[in-house]
Amino acid sequence: MHDNEWARYMMEVLYLLWFQVFCTTLPIYGSHTSKLIEFARRTLNHTRVRVKPMRDIEIIYRRLFEACGTCKLIGDLKELHSEMIKTKIEPDKVTSGTYYQALLQCKRMAGAKENDSDMRKSYFQHRMEDYQDKLKVHTEETSQGRTSVLTSGAKSVQSGNK
Repeated sequence: MHDNEWARYMMEVLYLLWFQVFCTTLPIYGSHTSKLIEFARRTLNHTRVRVKPMRDIEIIYRRLFEACGTCKLIGDLKELHSEMIKTKIEPDKVTSGTYYQALLQCKRMAGAKENDSDMRKSYFQHRMEDYQDKLKVHTEETSQGRTSVLTSGAKSVQSGNK
């Protein structure tokens, strides 16, 4: 590997690491996330010009998609996706899946209501103790039912003997 190739490789790895850390820590900054995503987009465009061809650029887009989904930035997410398509970076299945997952995460966090008839919701609205209490009541009812059946059966046997 020549010196130029090594330098280009190292610069690409450093930018990739920077984007990894940036996207992981982005939710910490709350109200500044939209401005930080804009900064990351400018940094990505600058990097793309300096490092040609950039092999791991699709991974950077994936991380930015995830960060936008986590921070509920649906507008920035759509802009990033259209920018990716415009620059002729063809997303693979993983990148497309990450984009759609982030899109759903944005819409879900933006106040989408759960259906009241959703059965999964009913499982989580009770505590474990509630289920144990129901089981205890059911067990007591069953044992009382058996006792009453046994006593009524014994009475009928006694009346039959008379």
